[in-house]
Amino acid sequence: MNLEKLYIARVIFKNRVLSSHGQVFEDLFVRVMQANDKDFRPVKPQGREGDKKNDGFNKVKGQYFQVYSPENSSDKEKESYKKLDSTFEELYKYWQPISPIKEFFWVYNDKFQTGIYPSIEKTLAGIEQKFKIKADPFLSKDLEDVFLSLPENEIIDILGGHLPDYNYIEDVSITVL
Repeated sequence: MNLEKLYIARVIFKNRVLSSHGQVFEDLFVRVMQANDKDFRPVKPQGREGDKKNDGFNKVKGQYFQVYSPENSSDKEKESYKKLDSTFEELYKYWQPISPIKEFFWVYNDKFQTGIYPSIEKTLAGIEQKFKIKADPFLSKDLEDVFLSLPENEIIDILGGHLPDYNYIEDVSITVL
């Protein structure tokens, strides 16, 4: 993929992430991860049982992902911290006997700007120490990195089957801006 197409793909992807939250963001995350890793398995919620706090995992690598994408990430510190704390305990209790957890990723849609709260970093460090596993945040920039590393056909598929050709984009009048 040439630089111009890559730039257009990046802009479209960023806009998709910025406008996504909740299930829409989780669906985007799953599509990117499935395209990137043939061993990645999404977990479908099962009625009242839910997904047992596991939005997707790689059984071979022991990697588990929990997605959190609030509508407005800038004012959700307390919610984020509480969700992470309760999420991992439940995930560990259910999934550890099925397939050992080696790595846990807290997927957080920070919309490319807020990063991760110190309380989340502390909670992840506590998980690492208590359970002897790797526990890290996985932010929008990390998802973008995975997305941009995909083959061109996968990038185009995730973006909806078409990537505009920069040769056909007409000059934009500065007066319109």
